Amino acid sequence: MTERERHLLIVLAAASFECVLIAVTYRLWLGGSDFPAVPLIGWSFSNVTRRILGISLIGSCGATVVMSCRKWMQLRQSTRATQGIQMLDTRSALTGGLPLGVRLAAISAAVFALLCAIANQHCLQAWHWLFLIVMSFAAALNARAFLASIALVLASVYLCSGLSRITLSSQPNATEMIVQSLMKFILPAQVAGDLRWISIFSIAATCGEIFAGILLLSRRTQRMGLVMAVLMHLSLMLALGPLGLNHHWGVILWNAFFLCLMPLAFLRKPQASGMRLTEAWPGLCLLAFSLSGLVGIADNWPSWQLYSSRPETWELWLETSTADQLPPTLKPYLSTGTITGDWAVLKLDRWSLAATGAPIYPEDRFLCAVIEDVIRPMKQPVFRVLIDEPELAWWKRRTRELNSVEGLEQERQRAKQRTLRD
Repeated sequence: MTERERHLLIVLAAASFECVLIAVTYRLWLGGSDFPAVPLIGWSFSNVTRRILGISLIGSCGATVVMSCRKWMQLRQSTRATQGIQMLDTRSALTGGLPLGVRLAAISAAVFALLCAIANQHCLQAWHWLFLIVMSFAAALNARAFLASIALVLASVYLCSGLSRITLSSQPNATEMIVQSLMKFILPAQVAGDLRWISIFSIAATCGEIFAGILLLSRRTQRMGLVMAVLMHLSLMLALGPLGLNHHWGVILWNAFFLCLMPLAFLRKPQASGMRLTEAWPGLCLLAFSLSGLVGIADNWPSWQLYSSRPETWELWLETSTADQLPPTLKPYLSTGTITGDWAVLKLDRWSLAATGAPIYPEDRFLCAVIEDVIRPMKQPVFRVLIDEPELAWWKRRTRELNSVEGLEQERQRAKQRTLRD
């Protein structure tokens, strides 16, 4: 398969899965949710505007799918009919990019993808961020530079995801839940329920993911890293699917996307010349950006902190009289918990999944804005916000508490200033 074909197929796969993932989270994109929409840079967008942007994104993705599929089939026919196509392909890979129609569709998709995220940062799901990267690179780079940069971006997914799971906390985490689910398929019940073995296999899984990311960085070891990555995604689909933890379909589709994308990006013929900095610099920039998330510069999901306990968590606890002021649509998400007395916690993550079909965006400024939106209509609210967040050394954590509207406002301003500084 030629580089131009891989270029087109990766664009086709990214646009196709974007359409499917938007379909399973359609309320997030079409403005049909009661979950707060928090703009990324402070400009407020109406519900109608966000719906128009969502529809435009879907249309652009559809156009990208159609155009890239058509051009790929034409290229396949040309490859069969023309002798010496390899020499032509090498020349075009070095000097040319996508056909004009596909490039225009990709540019349009990238623009509307960015506008949707600006209008509501909840749209900046990890899969949407990867789609935005693929479309931007596809529109701007030739085939060889595109493949070199995408390879680095994909390697950073495993490297950063694994590094972000390093923790000293003894609290249960997503990695342990996934590992335990897998252990139930292959090990006796007494072993699968043993906390010591769960901890050992979780550490092994984290180290394996980091190692896979490192292997994918080098052309000499990419195939070994590819095998590890494919096995990891198959395991995740088993653990998180209907036979396991029965997670939302978006998670399953995200892993299916990688099963399609990874072979296209890494099953390539060896080249006489190695990767050049002039070809791969966009991917290197994205790799550095992703690693910066470990020290709190980049946001958690754009820095690939997936299935990770590193992102900050905010819990909104409401005193009983305050909880009674909640609208009926939110009361199903109230639950009792660790705080004794007349207190109940509002499960923001459950509300997000039920209202939008998407997990909540795990960033302090977003969580603060959502909580402010809940508290704002209440009269003399009595609440506590318990914050658990990473320190600069991300494997260590600290906890703190807010219990006033003024405290929330100060926290919002602090998060805003930090975002502008970063």
